[in-house]
Amino acid sequence: MLEITNLKTPVNQFTRRGFQLTTTDKYSWVIDQSSSNEALLPPMQVLEKFKATEIRLNGDENKKNVGRISLYNSLTIFLTSKIPFQQFCYLRFKFPKELRIDETELRLIKGDGFMKPPNSRDGTMNTGDYKINGLTNSVDITGCQVVSKLTSQPNGSVTFFYLKLPD
Repeated sequence: MLEITNLKTPVNQFTRRGFQLTTTDKYSWVIDQSSSNEALLPPMQVLEKFKATEIRLNGDENKKNVGRISLYNSLTIFLTSKIPFQQFCYLRFKFPKELRIDETELRLIKGDGFMKPPNSRDGTMNTGDYKINGLTNSVDITGCQVVSKLTSQPNGSVTFFYLKLPD
C-alpha cells in the first residue's frame, strides 16, 4: 500500500483536481503516471466549529472607561479552531448594528496567534491586511500569514482600536 502524507488538506469538502502521481525507477524513468485530472477527495467528513472563546472590552486609549456606553473602547476577540487553516485565510467580522464601525475612529487593528501579521513585533496590521466596510458594518482581515502559527488547532486574537459602544 502506498501512503502519501503531509499534504496540506483543504478546510472544506470540495473535490480538488490537478494532482498527479508518478512512479519512477532508480534512474528516474517513468514506470507509471496517473492522469492530472484525477480527483482528490478530502477525507474531512464533519466540519468542526470555529468560535470566539472570549470577547473583552479593554477601555479607551488610557485604559479607562472600560465598558462605558457612548464611549470608544478597544475590543479583543479571542478565537480558536479545531481545524487547521490554509495560509492567507481571511475572516469577516460583522458587528451588530448597535456597534457601528466608525471608519475615522477605527484607527488600528492588531492580531496575535494565527492572526498576527508577518514582520510585526506587536501585531499591528497594515491597512492592506484589512478592509472596513461601513455599509455592511464589517471588517475583512487577512490572517494565517505566519506559517509557524498555522497549527492543527490554531488560536489567535484580534483587537480593534476603537469602537464606540452603543448608547
